[in-house]
Amino acid sequence: MHRKCPMHLNPQLPPALMWIICHPCLGNDSPDEWAKQAMQPILSVHLSLLPIMICLVGCTATSPFHRTQLPDVLRRDENEAKKRVEIVIGERHPVLQRLAYIAETPARIVPFAPKHSRHKMSAATTETITSYLEQNDLSDVYVCVNEYDPAGEWRRLTANRSIGPGWRYSLGILSLAQYTLLPNPVFGGNQFNPFTNRLSMDLDDPVALLYEAAYAKDVRARNLPGTYVALSMLPGFSLVREIHTVNDVAAFAQAEEDWELEKGVYRKLYPRIGSGSIPIVMVILPLWWEQALFGVIGPASGYVAGRIVESRRQGEIASIASPSHEDRSITPISVEQLPNWVLIPEDPTEPEVSMTSGP
Repeated sequence: MHRKCPMHLNPQLPPALMWIICHPCLGNDSPDEWAKQAMQPILSVHLSLLPIMICLVGCTATSPFHRTQLPDVLRRDENEAKKRVEIVIGERHPVLQRLAYIAETPARIVPFAPKHSRHKMSAATTETITSYLEQNDLSDVYVCVNEYDPAGEWRRLTANRSIGPGWRYSLGILSLAQYTLLPNPVFGGNQFNPFTNRLSMDLDDPVALLYEAAYAKDVRARNLPGTYVALSMLPGFSLVREIHTVNDVAAFAQAEEDWELEKGVYRKLYPRIGSGSIPIVMVILPLWWEQALFGVIGPASGYVAGRIVESRRQGEIASIASPSHEDRSITPISVEQLPNWVLIPEDPTEPEVSMTSGP
C-alpha cells in the first residue's frame, strides 16, 4: 500500500474492503498479490494449528460399529443366505517377482522400516478381513492376493453396474491404467478399487487392509457411489472420508474386543488423517516453506492425537478389567449373621417342617 494513503493507518478494516477503497494507491500490485501480503501473517498464525485441531476433534469421535446400510438397488432378500468371501491367490510371475525384489530393497535395508510379510497373508489377517467383509455384506467384493490380471480387471470394470458408466469409463479407465503400469505384486500395496470392486491384498497388515475394506463399505452405502468417489478425491472431502473410514475401523476393533488391532488403528491410521489435512493447507498457504512445514506437522499431529486416544482407551480398558468391576462371588453367611429365626430343613421321617424362634 502507498505510504501516503491514510487508510493504511486503520488496520481494523478487512483486506478486501481496504483494496476497494484504496485501489488507486496500490500502484502496480494486483488484488491477488496484495491480498496475499495482507493475509499472510493471519494465515501463518491461525492456520498453524489446523492439522492438530482437525485430528484432536475429528479423530476422537469414534462412533459405535454398525453394519452396512445398502441402498435399495443393492439390497438383497433378507432370507437369502450370505455368501462366503472368496480369496483368489494369483499365479507367480517370474518377471514381476524380480521387479518386486528390487522394489522391496529399501524396506529391507532401512532399519526402522516396518517389516510386513509381502505377497502372502497370515491366517489371522485372512480371518479378520473375511469377518469384516461378511459382517458388512461385502462378500461380492473381488479379493485377491498377489494377482496381476489387466484383462480380468477390464472385465470387472465393465461389469460393475453399481457405478455409472460416465465415472467407470473416465476415472475407471485411469485406475485401470495405473493398475497396468504399476502392478500391485511389484509395489506391494493394499488397495480397494471402487470402479472394479477389487480389494488387493499384497501386504500382511490387518490395519491397512481393514482401512481399504472400510472404504469399500463406505462406497457401497452411497446412493451415488461414483460421484462420492470422485468428490472424495478433492481436498476437504478426502479428509471427511478419511475420518469416517478410520472411525469405522476403530469401532470394529472395539466391537471385536481386539486391543492389538485397535492400538494399531491409533498408531497407523491417525497419522493418515493428519496427512489428509495437508491438501487443504496447501491450497491456502502461499509460501513454499509453510507448505513444507505443514507436510511434517500434519502426520505428526495425527500421531500425537492417536497416542492420546490410545492412552485414554488403555485407561478405560484397565478400569473395566479391575477387580472392583468384576462380579463378586457369593460368600457363605456366618452363624452370627443369621436372623432370629431360621428354617430347619425338612426331615424325610417327619411329615411337617418345624420352626424355631429366637430369644
